[in-house]
Amino acid sequence: MIITKQGYDKLYFSHKQYFEKDGIVKQRIRGKWYCLVTDPAIAKELLLKPDVYPKMSIEKLFPNSLFAEYLGTNVAFSNGDVWKRHRYAFDVLGKVAFGFDFNSIGNPNSVYITAFDEVQKTIFNPLSLIFPIDRVPIIRQQRLKKVNKLNNIFNEIINEKYKALAAGKSQGDLLENMLNA
Repeated sequence: MIITKQGYDKLYFSHKQYFEKDGIVKQRIRGKWYCLVTDPAIAKELLLKPDVYPKMSIEKLFPNSLFAEYLGTNVAFSNGDVWKRHRYAFDVLGKVAFGFDFNSIGNPNSVYITAFDEVQKTIFNPLSLIFPIDRVPIIRQQRLKKVNKLNNIFNEIINEKYKALAAGKSQGDLLENMLNA
């Protein structure tokens, strides 16, 4: 790993003693206070209570940046009504594309939504955006397990669709069209 002591490296090294001791640092960035977390238990607590600890807005933190443009307003970084709109879109996509109702608003703790959220939180974890933690084998394995779990859920949906098609039950959704192509 190349350490430049600029940008995030500089931020880490300037707060290293606190990251290592406390696992959390309060930092003022672009005029707003943010918590930078390195302790997994603290991160879990913060991420599981978005009403108490709202997620940072990438657009507000980095306005007009390529980073904000790339990530956009998505379910991983949204709160409140915006989050519900994303969930609704997720449900619509499930029905149209897969003929499957994820019911993410009605049951936000379902296996589908929980697995999806875990992958989103893993991919967009601020710690992994700052540090290359995927290079640590145990962390990489833990993160890949979450991705594999979500992939297995989607494979189950596909297998059920194959069974339905074999039984002559067609809904005419996008997944059926792809499987029949």
